[in-house]
Amino acid sequence: FTTIVLDSLNEEEYSKKWYTSKDYKLFAKNAKKTVRHILKGKIYEGLTGRGLEKYFSRQYNEEKKRREVSHYGSIFIEQQQQQMQGRRNPKILRMLSTVNSKWALNKAIDLGRHDYDEVLRIHNKFGEAEKDGESDTESTS
Repeated sequence: FTTIVLDSLNEEEYSKKWYTSKDYKLFAKNAKKTVRHILKGKIYEGLTGRGLEKYFSRQYNEEKKRREVSHYGSIFIEQQQQQMQGRRNPKILRMLSTVNSKWALNKAIDLGRHDYDEVLRIHNKFGEAEKDGESDTESTS
């Protein structure tokens, strides 16, 4: 394999290593198209909408954004207060982050459970197919 040293890139090559806003728009367009196919049942078996949650539900997306703004806002306000008062208390910042992250943590656990269930379903499906294949082989021998 080849290692590319960043110093050896010319300006054009260097600029191509980053995604552009056009790239991100294309990613979003493809994600939305994938979600539409999933919702209509027109997608390959075994694929899920994992990672596309914000495109499935406007309500979920708005709630997530609202909570993120609140989360960061409360931490920034506390940091400013500490700075103005000339004190530093990382324990309070940790506590705020922990409390504000509970919703995201619970969502991540739910998504993990969903992933686990999906893997089991796929694994069991392929396991059954293998068993059927073995019984076909046994009956022909």
